[in-house]
Amino acid sequence: MIKNDPDFFRFHVKGLAEGFNLLDPMAVGVLVVANTIAMAGTKQASCLTWISSVISAGVIVLIIAIGFSRGHVSNLVPFFPHGASGVFTAAAIVYWSYTGFDMVATMAEETKMPSRDIPIGLAGSMAVITVIYCLMALALTMMQKYTEIDRDAAYSVAFSRIRMKWAKYVVSICALKGMTTSLLVGALGQARYMTQIARAHMIPPWFALVHPKTGTPINATLLITVLSAVVAFFSSLDVLSSVFSFSTLLIFMLVAIALLVRRYYVKGETPKSNLRKFLVSLFVIVASCVGGTAVWRSNTGGWIGYTVAVVFWFLGTLGMQLLPQRRTPQLWGIPLVPYLPSLSIGMNIFLIGSLGSEAFWRFLICTAVMILYYLLVGLHATYDMAHHIAQESKVEDGKENVDHGMS
Repeated sequence: MIKNDPDFFRFHVKGLAEGFNLLDPMAVGVLVVANTIAMAGTKQASCLTWISSVISAGVIVLIIAIGFSRGHVSNLVPFFPHGASGVFTAAAIVYWSYTGFDMVATMAEETKMPSRDIPIGLAGSMAVITVIYCLMALALTMMQKYTEIDRDAAYSVAFSRIRMKWAKYVVSICALKGMTTSLLVGALGQARYMTQIARAHMIPPWFALVHPKTGTPINATLLITVLSAVVAFFSSLDVLSSVFSFSTLLIFMLVAIALLVRRYYVKGETPKSNLRKFLVSLFVIVASCVGGTAVWRSNTGGWIGYTVAVVFWFLGTLGMQLLPQRRTPQLWGIPLVPYLPSLSIGMNIFLIGSLGSEAFWRFLICTAVMILYYLLVGLHATYDMAHHIAQESKVEDGKENVDHGMS
């Protein structure tokens, strides 16, 4: 908005590696402001988020209306300039923009009817936002040819080129406000993640304390603020987006696997024969998806490789369907099990394969560090905590039995 230069507020340091050599104090300042609001209280943050959402909705309607009225259909030709490969690569990169939806689930303790409100909030918001994403992308590409889109300020530059500079400033201000609101929502959710981790003693339990006045986990929010500020200060958006996309895709794939495990396996109830069949079916599903992705990345095998992968995926899913489900949802559940979770596993693995090797190695290094921390610190801390809780439960049961005997 001030100057068409994404590095205007950054400082270049020659001694650091590419992607980590642009220091961004502005990002740190914005994080501090957003997280301070999150620490002030859930009601204040929710009120600000609601007002911001109303303003954002108005700007989105404005962008779509202007894009469709002032745009040209001729700019959409060719519609798939980079083919299917370009579509899946772009989808894998922007996938991390869907990470905000899981924040709805972290607020379950603060909703009146979580069994009803959480599924409605997740499914409804994701459906609406997906449609809005598509409409805004269509409006942008109608206003400007895809080869002329500015990657750093796409909508602002597009409005400038159609001689609507006033809209450029409106969009820029609202985009800044929208990003700040996203950081605020992220701070609310991440702090509650950290609170649960602290309650399990994987990190010091001091971070699980809730402030009596604000009712928010201030200590956990402070930890999130410091860690986020360090990452934002050194890392570029390209580096972060690739790692976040990889981790998001992997997490969503693991959630789909966890759903299948929860439906088909109950400890002490599922026969060992059924458990073996389930594990074999799950292995076939994952292996076929990995094989199909490998065929896609190598550009070899043609339709034969894809056909073999799809056939094995279907056989694995069919084998799982023939097994009895051990759990059924009481109020709300995923339909078309196991086909929908199995398809989710395939799509997430396929999109992971569309990312570059750098994203894989960065994610692998981060994961190795976290696993090492868990093995050396977290595993022992959580075991000690679980043992302590078990001992307390035995003492309480003993007291109840004594009281019952005396009465």
